[in-house]
Amino acid sequence: MISGDHYETAKKVAYKAGILSDADLANQNCVMDAEKFREEVGRLEEKRIEGEAEARHHLEREENFLTILEDVKVLTRANSDDKLLMVVGLKNSSKTVAVTGDGINDIDALEHADVGLAMGSGCSAAKQASALILTSDDFESAIRAVMWGRNIYHNVGRFLQFQLTVNVSVILLVIFGILFFGESPLSAVQLLWINLIMDTFAAIALSTEPPMEKILKSPPTSRSSILTASIWRQVLGLSLWNFLMVVFLYIFGVYIGGLMSFEYYGHKVTTADPDDCSSYLDKPDAVKEIEKM
Repeated sequence: MISGDHYETAKKVAYKAGILSDADLANQNCVMDAEKFREEVGRLEEKRIEGEAEARHHLEREENFLTILEDVKVLTRANSDDKLLMVVGLKNSSKTVAVTGDGINDIDALEHADVGLAMGSGCSAAKQASALILTSDDFESAIRAVMWGRNIYHNVGRFLQFQLTVNVSVILLVIFGILFFGESPLSAVQLLWINLIMDTFAAIALSTEPPMEKILKSPPTSRSSILTASIWRQVLGLSLWNFLMVVFLYIFGVYIGGLMSFEYYGHKVTTADPDDCSSYLDKPDAVKEIEKM
């Protein structure tokens, strides 16, 4: 929390808001005066990194900022320049930064932040520099917006995970059938039916799932891709499991409850009564008779 209030006032407000805990109150490093903060981190500088078109902002003493960042939670008697220093330092530390503001002095911090939130009662320049505008000045609405935004992001990730899992399983099964049996275990109509079920009922179920409060405590999502490493691990693991189970039933299903394909090892099997399939293959010479067909 960055506040222009006095040290004790900001400390009490942060405690009531839940930013500071009882253990933080005993730690003097959790609350810092802005003047001391400026002395520690220095001024804002521009550095051009090789290969980048534009210069990036850096703190004069970023190593001191990283040390301060380990404990500090509240910055008191701060101005707009201190807010900008904090935003730049956090972004250079690979943090995702969201900033609230309503005045002209907050424009730089709002523009440099990953997400800028302007109050509805603020000036028009601050609103233009922000990504979100709180029309009612109620910060609880921002929390609801974040909660629903994260929920939509997670729902899309779950749907893509479901789609990839089923499609990878089907691809492995088709390749296995062509290599070992000369044809796909699934017909074209069956493949279309699988995709029809996936693209309708699964999309509706996964996209309409409401958010839970614990989603606010989850870490920020990756900027690179919606499909994270954990999602790929689950997709590959579940796809392999589905593939092995289907292959097992396809090969040994004839011995489990009388399950039988209309083609057994590439040879046609005909019977007047479907119930005779299991009894036919239970005979000692059944496989040999099929192979002679």
